[in-house]
Amino acid sequence: MKIRGFRIELGEIENHLLAVNGIKEAVVLLKKDKQGNQGYLCAYYVPGNDVSLTVSELREYLSKSLPHYMIPSYFVQIDKIPLTSNGKVDRRKLPEPGVTFRDRYEAPVNEI
Repeated sequence: MKIRGFRIELGEIENHLLAVNGIKEAVVLLKKDKQGNQGYLCAYYVPGNDVSLTVSELREYLSKSLPHYMIPSYFVQIDKIPLTSNGKVDRRKLPEPGVTFRDRYEAPVNEI
């Protein structure tokens, strides 16, 4: 696959993610942007039992072995990879990447 003129091997990115201590399963997809163009890479991963990984740790690890254009823009942690009846990854059931807020909004209390 190509993105912005660079040849991308999704399986290679997945293999590097699986080499990270604490990741059991990983899938990388080339997602389309809002205009319908192939725009960015998104990595979905299932963490190990007792390991918590941050996105910055994953980016740092991948940047040691992959060129910058092969590092996914989004990392989405999921409980399990959805599969079709044939045992393949069900790409349609993977959630869309985005920003989620865990804390509720708190309004400012003064002008500063």
